Amino acid sequence: MPNIETLQNNATITASGSAVFRADPSQDVTLFWRIAGPVTGTAPTIAFTLTEVDPSDETTQAGNARSTQAITAASSGFIALRGISSPVIKVSWAVTGTTPSFAGVFLVMTSKATGTYSPPGDGAKMTYSACATSLAAVNLATDLFTISGSATKLVKVVRISITGISTGGNMAPITLLKRSTANTGGTSATITSVPHLSTDPAATAVVTSYTANPTTGTLVGTLRSMRVSLPASGLSGANTPQDLLAGTLPGCRAWNLIGAGELLAVNQGGATFTGASWSIEAEWTEE
Repeated sequence: MPNIETLQNNATITASGSAVFRADPSQDVTLFWRIAGPVTGTAPTIAFTLTEVDPSDETTQAGNARSTQAITAASSGFIALRGISSPVIKVSWAVTGTTPSFAGVFLVMTSKATGTYSPPGDGAKMTYSACATSLAAVNLATDLFTISGSATKLVKVVRISITGISTGGNMAPITLLKRSTANTGGTSATITSVPHLSTDPAATAVVTSYTANPTTGTLVGTLRSMRVSLPASGLSGANTPQDLLAGTLPGCRAWNLIGAGELLAVNQGGATFTGASWSIEAEWTEE
């Protein structure tokens, strides 16, 4: 069983800080973070870092480190260190901006023996992934990518991952929306859904990418809002995917889609970015 420790529970963070987490050497450690918001201030940013540190002072770096990109809005994700050598991990957060405030912050650390870590779940559910690559966004793009529910299964989306490039480099405002009715029209393509276990039946959820705007379905609300880095094409190796996770914290649900009409949409908000090319992934279970 993994070791689980809550470092922040619905906290409001206004300044940089840190905490210490202890685990056995050679284990994998993971920080799950969620910012429910609201996020206020002028140009507020927060970034989380995991660092293996010297046990004698719990400060000096003594191994690997891993950081998130700067976070500017309510969102969630995780970062991990695999096969640690130090038994002490420093979990730090760097806050910038004028009077920044990040409310509703949850930080949960887990550790587990190397090679046995798996995301939250029982490991026995039918699980699928689908990925749209080199998705060219139309000017004034709205919904770029959707995953729709099923008439026969309960679809539980656990991860959406977003990354991309553009001609000149941009910060793209992206929202994850839930709709109660299907999109219509537009120019779309159905993305192949791949089962994680080859003997599982074909997915019943439908994943779609758009290269011309659809008429969007009825909006239920916004699940996540963020700015995603679109580096210039020649700098694409420096890009960091934005992972949006659901159901990772104890007692929390995944994004459930009931019936074929409900869907999640990755939306560009009507903005235009020259030469924008997106890679968007979804991972879900069906029950």
